[in-house]
Amino acid sequence: MSSPYSIPSFVLVAIVGGIGLFGLQAHKSLKAHAASLADITAESDDVAQNISIRKQALTVVTESASPVNSFMAEWSAHFAPGKDGNAILSDFSRIGNEQTVSVQGRKSGLNETMWHGVPVGVQVAQGTAVSSEYYRLLNWLGAVERAWPLARVDTFSFEQNGASLSLFVKLSHPSFIVDKLNK
Repeated sequence: MSSPYSIPSFVLVAIVGGIGLFGLQAHKSLKAHAASLADITAESDDVAQNISIRKQALTVVTESASPVNSFMAEWSAHFAPGKDGNAILSDFSRIGNEQTVSVQGRKSGLNETMWHGVPVGVQVAQGTAVSSEYYRLLNWLGAVERAWPLARVDTFSFEQNGASLSLFVKLSHPSFIVDKLNK
């Protein structure tokens, strides 16, 4: 017949077996999570190394771009809106007054030129009767060039008028750069 301990023994064996199965399942799950963690850690290390490489590359690019950034910071005021032929003409007179140069004839306009195969607008400012002594005229032209560093001299000629010289000068200012930067 059956012993009075057989049912509790069976229940105890079933509980121990269930705990064993649960432990085995937990161990398999823990091993899978450990493998997954190792993969994630390796992937994280790869990402950290990639970030480090990209930071170094960014440092190199930033250092090599430093002269360009400095140039743009220094010259950005000359790309400001409102820098047109009329502004150059007013500077012709203002600088002329400072340099003791008589600026009589002035006119401005817009010419078209080719830039990278595309027709673009260029502001033109002409001083047609700028009179004074030779060294004053050259100082005046240098001051205009400092005030308008992006402008280029297209035409430059002297004419003798008694004791003084008359200067004809035509400057071009790249208004298309200003237009592109303001868009």
